Amino acid sequence: MVGCSYSGLRAAVSRSRYPGTFFAAYAASAPVQLQVNLDTFLDSIYHKLIDEQYTNCTRDLHTIMLHIDDQLSHTETASAIKQSLLGAGAEENGNGDFALAIANIYSYFQSYGIDGGAHSLASLCDYLEAPSTQKQALRGTGLTTDQAASTLIERLASWPGLVKIVNDHFNTSCRVADAGVRAECELGKTASDSGGISWTWQLCSELGLFATQKPSSQSLVSRYMSLEYRKSLCVRQFPDAYSSGRLPDLPPVKKINQRTGGQAMRPSNVFWTAGE
Repeated sequence: MVGCSYSGLRAAVSRSRYPGTFFAAYAASAPVQLQVNLDTFLDSIYHKLIDEQYTNCTRDLHTIMLHIDDQLSHTETASAIKQSLLGAGAEENGNGDFALAIANIYSYFQSYGIDGGAHSLASLCDYLEAPSTQKQALRGTGLTTDQAASTLIERLASWPGLVKIVNDHFNTSCRVADAGVRAECELGKTASDSGGISWTWQLCSELGLFATQKPSSQSLVSRYMSLEYRKSLCVRQFPDAYSSGRLPDLPPVKKINQRTGGQAMRPSNVFWTAGE
């Protein structure tokens, strides 16, 4: 029996409950302790960056997100910050959708770590950390200025990986350079493929695991990536299921953890691999 993601958890549980039926199980990327608000997920990225001597990069990324949040909080500047990073049409998106799109700069981390993937986090850090008189003057002081933040935003906007990652993940053509391609930057589309729809249903009905981050000195994403925003994505994808009561207001993770054993599960003959 082979499982991936929640299927990997089911594989382990099946082995634990029915050892006479399933001799062994292979659990790939299987989170065992479910929780609705996964507000610690991005902490692992922060600590890994520190461990790999990217302390200055964490400061820069934090500064970028603080500046983005400040700009998004004012109607007169929200459109400009969206356009500066993702081009014309990006201003039509809500703050949550825009924040989630930018947070995808971390999307390769879970599979590849700091150095892996076509547009790795290490490559972004190296790009942001290119010599800059303004940044070097501030380095080590713990202080930032609007000028320094604007410089970092410009660096992020010019990093080739940004629009590539966003367009790949959201099936968009934000800030395209090809004159033959029409720019289209709608970030709030619902999933239309069977894989995306079924995975979203699992998240909203059972798993939770909504990656958010509490504002702090080490936060690496926008505060607009909140639990409320994450829940709104479920309602957007399945409005009829919520209005009819087929989907719960929040995934029943406590009940599932009790049934599976959560972190306390100890199934024999299970090979765990690929992270979690």
